[in-house]
Amino acid sequence: MSLDNVLPIRYNFTHNLLTKEEQTMTITYSIWQGSRLLSIDNVAHEIKAIDHLMDTLNASDLGKKVKFSANIQSIKTGENN
Repeated sequence: MSLDNVLPIRYNFTHNLLTKEEQTMTITYSIWQGSRLLSIDNVAHEIKAIDHLMDTLNASDLGKKVKFSANIQSIKTGENN
């Protein structure tokens, strides 16, 4: 197989310059403990909030036997998310 006809990927850097409104993000996620679904359609606006929640739950007495996890359902970005 020859790579003679393969062109390098070119990025449009101006496309990545987002306004503050376009940088907003809505993350919808579910919370599980082991194989048990506990909650759906939870909303956060930054992934650090979900990480903090999971760390807090797993550090609790409830999380010592069976760990909690979050599964992302959807991520919407932009001002009209």
